[in-house]
Amino acid sequence: MTLKDLFAAIRLDVHETARAALMCFECGALAQIEREDGVVRDTLLGNPPRCTKCGSPIDVWKNTRFAMQQGDGLAIAAQVGARHTAIWYRLGVGEIARFDLRDKSVPADAMILRVVHRASLADGLGIVDLDATDSARLPGPTVRVLGVQLAETEATDMQAQTTVTWALHDADDDGRRSLNRALLAVANGRPDEAIIPANIAVEVTLGRVVAEHLRALRISEKRIDPFLSDAATYSHQLNVVLPLVLATTSAPPMSDGLRGTLNRLRGLRNDAGHTGRTKEPLTGEIVGECVAGAVFGFHYVRLAADFLAEERARQAAARSTPAPTAGRSEG
Repeated sequence: MTLKDLFAAIRLDVHETARAALMCFECGALAQIEREDGVVRDTLLGNPPRCTKCGSPIDVWKNTRFAMQQGDGLAIAAQVGARHTAIWYRLGVGEIARFDLRDKSVPADAMILRVVHRASLADGLGIVDLDATDSARLPGPTVRVLGVQLAETEATDMQAQTTVTWALHDADDDGRRSLNRALLAVANGRPDEAIIPANIAVEVTLGRVVAEHLRALRISEKRIDPFLSDAATYSHQLNVVLPLVLATTSAPPMSDGLRGTLNRLRGLRNDAGHTGRTKEPLTGEIVGECVAGAVFGFHYVRLAADFLAEERARQAAARSTPAPTAGRSEG
């Protein structure tokens, strides 16, 4: 047996979740990220990660926009919450492989965004997903695949690989779940279906943060809901209320570019929700830009919540500190 034959005969049975990495557009290297959950937040604070090769700051916004505009872009979208687990196993022609993704390091509460099967080390063989016959069916944790022969070949088995893209969400966070639904639409090649959940991700999160702040200021509960639903709707919350309440904090201001992208997303959502279609054609570039904006907007609002909480704590501490008393003069 030659070395080539020996290599072709190898069949792995392992699984691994990839480490997060971002593209450095200065030197072209893929830089590994230690804490992907804090990448966008750190960038908003002016502390983006740096390339481990050339030391340049990594353009996280450009990475995110690129990932949302490319067909396979979620492969480099760890900063938006997408993770990737690769599972390798032997699969023979006519054999069915069954496994549960929760046994392969995919968390039980993860949202499955995409499942891709590939055959290698065997010409003329392929993989059929037995549960993917309905395009409307969302991927689940159980995988059933069949090894098939596609052309004349002497090969009887293959090295099969199943790559799973998944994302976590906070158990009680509607915003995170909506953001994941937008990512799912992007992953499934249905960008027009990403607009509404992407907008909702920012809108419900901002509404919650503003309501919590008003509640902490002891505004009557019966006044808050009418105020946010009738007077300070999402547009006013985004463009007026949020900058106003953050003015007394040390939070970095939202950039005009990000605010503009979120307003564009809001307009597209209103068009889709009210008329069933948008006034401008929904190209992959437009949707990618808007979903990337939703990712940054979602994290900015959560960051704003932290700054507001710190400011309320500071003011409460100041109120509880007794004022110095003036000494009496004796005469």
